Amino acid sequence: MAYYRLDQLVDMLAVFSPTDQNYLDKMRKLINVDVLIIDDFMTMSINQRGQEDLSKIIFDRDGRLPTPIGRRLLGRSPPRQSRSRFTR
Repeated sequence: MAYYRLDQLVDMLAVFSPTDQNYLDKMRKLINVDVLIIDDFMTMSINQRGQEDLSKIIFDRDGRLPTPIGRRLLGRSPPRQSRSRFTR
């Protein structure tokens, strides 16, 4: 399992050229890790390169491995909820 905030994931890959072996190794790991959690999705903008990297990861994982994507998934307090009508 791997967990990344979207900005951290994009920044980590941006330091390498797409033809660099380190980039290819990191992408291979991201594409094949059992579960890849991407947090803080759509809370900030990313550049064209980041969009391309993210798309490649998601498309290559699609239908093969779980990739939960969300906003503020981990490490934050859940929002307060009103009492549910469906309590036991």
